[in-house]
Amino acid sequence: MGHYPPISPRSAETILCMEDNNLTDTACTVAYGLISTVRRHTALTDQRLVEARRHINQLTRTVHFCEAKIHHIRNGNGNPEMPPDFECNGGQVDIQVSSHSSKNIIAKWIRVMGNGKVIARAGEHVNKPEYMVSLYLPSDYSQ
Repeated sequence: MGHYPPISPRSAETILCMEDNNLTDTACTVAYGLISTVRRHTALTDQRLVEARRHINQLTRTVHFCEAKIHHIRNGNGNPEMPPDFECNGGQVDIQVSSHSSKNIIAKWIRVMGNGKVIARAGEHVNKPEYMVSLYLPSDYSQ
């Protein structure tokens, strides 16, 4: 196949409508031009798919890294051991306590007292203070 410049479908239609004499040569030229257009767009689409797959793989690696980091943080690797009679809060009780950096953080360790009270600790240092907190259920005024 010779070199035929890519053309749009609209241009192909216009050329075919204007041609009177040698319709066969014109039809071949238009057909090959359209084939070139399709090939060009196919190559461009293939390139974009490769780039998209590379980006997806990069994002997947980032997600796995972040999940591993979250898992590491949740398991408390590198933190002191949990005090006896306490359990890992793990989102059970939304209690903020003071941390060693003077910021409030969600308590890492809790001890449920069974009387509507919880003892909470930040979990950063073994000898950090304990906080006694009363738990209340939210009022439901919808009834």
